[in-house]
Amino acid sequence: MNKRGVILLLSFILLSLLIILIAQLSTVTASNKVASGSYLKRLQMDYSVNSMYYYALEYLILDNELDGNKERIDNDADFMAEPWAIEEGIKKDISIGKDENAQMTAKIKDCARYININYLLDADGKVNQSVHSILTKLFKDKLINLQVDRFVDYMTNKTGYFFIFDELKNIEGVTEEILYGADEKKGLVEYITLWPIPVKKKDKPDEFENRDGWKINLNTASEDVIFSLHENMTEAAKTALVNFRQKTQDYKGKNVPEFYEKDTDIDAALQEGGINISDPNNQQLVEELKKRSAFFSNAFYIEIESKIGKTLKSKTFVVELKKQQGQPLPGQANTAKIEKVISFPTINYKFPKLEDIENK
Repeated sequence: MNKRGVILLLSFILLSLLIILIAQLSTVTASNKVASGSYLKRLQMDYSVNSMYYYALEYLILDNELDGNKERIDNDADFMAEPWAIEEGIKKDISIGKDENAQMTAKIKDCARYININYLLDADGKVNQSVHSILTKLFKDKLINLQVDRFVDYMTNKTGYFFIFDELKNIEGVTEEILYGADEKKGLVEYITLWPIPVKKKDKPDEFENRDGWKINLNTASEDVIFSLHENMTEAAKTALVNFRQKTQDYKGKNVPEFYEKDTDIDAALQEGGINISDPNNQQLVEELKKRSAFFSNAFYIEIESKIGKTLKSKTFVVELKKQQGQPLPGQANTAKIEKVISFPTINYKFPKLEDIENK
C-alpha cells in the first residue's frame, strides 16, 4: 500500500470515529435534555401541589379564626355548606411558563365524618365500648364479615396505632377488597379513618389529650355512619337526623343548609322526624347519640390534584388542628382557638393516597 492509500485509510478511520463520537454526544445530549425536561416537570408538579396545599389550608385557617368580637365565626361547627367543603373541590390555575398552566384542585374532607379506628383502645389499654359498638353495627349493616375483637387483639399485641391503612390487612379477614372495595361495593376506607392519632398526656399517660377524638361529626357523616352510631338506631331516626341537615337557614346573609352545633339540635331533629324522645325506648338512643356525636373536626384530609399538560400528580395531606391547652374539646362549648396547624404529607396508596402518582 502506498503512502497516499495509508493516509486515505487513516482519514477514513478518523472520520468514522468522529461520526461515532458525534452520534454518542447527540444521544447523551438528547438524554440529558429529556432528563432535564422530566426533572423540570417534576419540580413544576411538586411546586404546584405544594402551592395548592397552602392555598387550600387557608380555607381551614380562615374558617377557624376568631372574628373582631373574639367570638367564633360559626361556633366552631364544621358543616357541608362551608367554603372548604365544596364537593367539586377548590379550583385554581396558575401559569408556569409560556402557554402552559397548572390546573389544580383541592378537596377537603373532615376526618370526623368517619369512625376513628385508632380509638378502639383507650389510653389505659381498655376497650372503648362506644367505638367497639359503632364498628360492630357497621360491619353487621354492611355485611362485612369481620370481628371487631380481631382489631382489638392486634392493637393490644402491637401496643400502638395504625398509621397507614395497608397495615389493617395484617388483621385476619381484612382483604384488599374488604379494605378498599371492589366493583360497586364500598371498602372500609369509606367509613373509617386513622386520624387524629391519639396522643397520651405526658403528665397523665392513662388519658388522651383529645379524649373525644373518636366522636362522629353529625354535620358531615354519611347516612351509613350515622346509622351505625347506635345498635338501637332505626331507619326513622337516621332519616330524621339526615333530614335536619337538608333544612335551610339564614347564615351570614346566605340561605344555607341547617347544621348541628349543640346537643339540643339532636333532640330537635328527632322530634321533627316524629321520634318521641320521651319514650323510654328512645331515651337510651338519644343519650348515646349525644355522647357519640361531635359537630366539628380536629383533623382534615386535603387531597390535591395537579395537571400540567398530560402529566397528572395527586397527593393527600392530613392536617391536624391543635387547640390551645385547657380549651374545650369537641362536642363541648366551642370557643377554642387554633394553636398551630400540623401537616402530614402522606404517600399515596388509594385512600388516603400514600405515594405520588404521575401519569404521563
